[in-house]
Amino acid sequence: MKIAHVLGKKWEKDVEKSDFLLNNNLGDYLYLSDVPESRYQGWFFAPSNERGSEIYKIIEDIRPIDRDNVSSVVNYFSEIERSGSNFKEKFSIARDGHLMNYKTEGEGRIELVLDMRRSYSDDYPQYEVEENGEIIIVQAVTEGKEIYLAIAGFDGFEFIGERFVRYYSADKDRSSPPFEKAVYKLGILSARELIFSVSDKKEKAISELKEKKNFDLNLDEKDPIDYVAAKNGLTNLVVNDRIYAGLPWFFQFWKRDEAISLGGLATIDKPKAEKVFWNLITDNTLGPRKHHLADGTGWTFKRAYIFLNDLDKEKEKKLIKYLRREIDIDFHGLVISDRKETWMDSINREGARIEIQALELAMCKLGRLIDEERSRQFEELEVDLRERVREVFWDGNILADGYYPDTGEVDRTVRPNIFLAYYIYPELLSDEEWKNCFRRALYELWLDWGGLATISKEDPRFNRRHTGENSQSYHQGDSWFFVNNLAAVAMHRLDEGRFSYEINKILEASRKDLMWNGVIGHHSEVSSAEALKPEGAISQAWSFATYLEALHEVFKIKNFDWF
Repeated sequence: MKIAHVLGKKWEKDVEKSDFLLNNNLGDYLYLSDVPESRYQGWFFAPSNERGSEIYKIIEDIRPIDRDNVSSVVNYFSEIERSGSNFKEKFSIARDGHLMNYKTEGEGRIELVLDMRRSYSDDYPQYEVEENGEIIIVQAVTEGKEIYLAIAGFDGFEFIGERFVRYYSADKDRSSPPFEKAVYKLGILSARELIFSVSDKKEKAISELKEKKNFDLNLDEKDPIDYVAAKNGLTNLVVNDRIYAGLPWFFQFWKRDEAISLGGLATIDKPKAEKVFWNLITDNTLGPRKHHLADGTGWTFKRAYIFLNDLDKEKEKKLIKYLRREIDIDFHGLVISDRKETWMDSINREGARIEIQALELAMCKLGRLIDEERSRQFEELEVDLRERVREVFWDGNILADGYYPDTGEVDRTVRPNIFLAYYIYPELLSDEEWKNCFRRALYELWLDWGGLATISKEDPRFNRRHTGENSQSYHQGDSWFFVNNLAAVAMHRLDEGRFSYEINKILEASRKDLMWNGVIGHHSEVSSAEALKPEGAISQAWSFATYLEALHEVFKIKNFDWF
């Protein structure tokens, strides 16, 4: 199997998988493999009034009749071309409309299978099919909602209308039931090029077929190809001035993920990053210790540092107002989280946690810098908390992961959260103390392929292999690319010479995942600890963003050619 990236010139490699994903800023995505392997594959549509909460599958699969296996996939970024010995086909989706374009060489007979329902739904839709001159209109009613698919460009149409059961091998491998679903074989279309439009309004689905939509991306051919892939991946996850956590199943807006991703987004589109930032700041639904999220607001205020030099008086007052709302000046103590509230939300990591204290310290520092009226109070709060954290968490060798105030027990489990703590608030320890801390942690967390385990390899809870939807390995072994990339940033800032090997290995591993190992041109959520392997979500916002941030941090300028 060969895959290639083409942007001015061509980069090509032999790989095992041929999966691809295209997505746009409307929240739609197209995700296909050689044969359907997951119920999350296909063409998906995000209605404007449900973005960030729901997404609907439309097309299950489309393929020439009797084609052989895929042997080549070429990524043109705005278009994907794949081929075998007896076929060649191209896919693209519109940037500014809910449209998909499909082309095949010669006048092919194209089999089209549909599955028009919510992504997580087990409800089988009711279909009605109408052929109206040059347009086929499919109405699906699913859980009381009507969805319309309009199809144009065909020369002939053989209606089948057959329901059959599809087995999904990848979902089985991930322990993600159900492993089977009934889907709908619409029929066979004779065509060289097909255009598909979807809407929850029949007239809109039809009218969009006739509107001229943009299918192209504005890419700079002088940029290195991995930079382009990461930039494109992150940019396409920005929807309604918020950021999807990831695809295919994280099509939600999660404050923590968005705030962490702002660092990378600001390197490529600072005005857009600022819009997302203010949307997060003014989001009243989540506070620092509310609604099962310990760190979303802390990360958001950490990102305020990016925009401090751009604040006018009005924005500064607004920022101060929201910071005062979140910080209790009169409370001098550690910040306590409930079970499953930190980013490691698959485990019961309650109590005071190191990265949460770092975020609180960064918020206090921010108040000291921008709030003249209460600067002294913020400074006192920052100093007191820093001293308390050092007293409880630091023993001169290990920076503890947590502390249980009810019992006084210190959790010295070795985890990579110390790298996040440095990235967030480096003033906590001296440089020499941080170096000792990092060296000690790397001894137990380092994975030879270029990543960090989420728990010490010597810990009995450590899992070498990813356990899929069973989250046993998720934060007890699996290596998270966003943590790895931020660890590279942290080590570079602390001592780029001392940690040059680890920094380069981390960036090499992230680059391999982005370019060759996972879905072509997309950065995965996690890898198994034992070997570099794409696992979890196939296109993760904070993986893209932190890789971009690491490239800017380590190489200073973006035009660094890895190849």
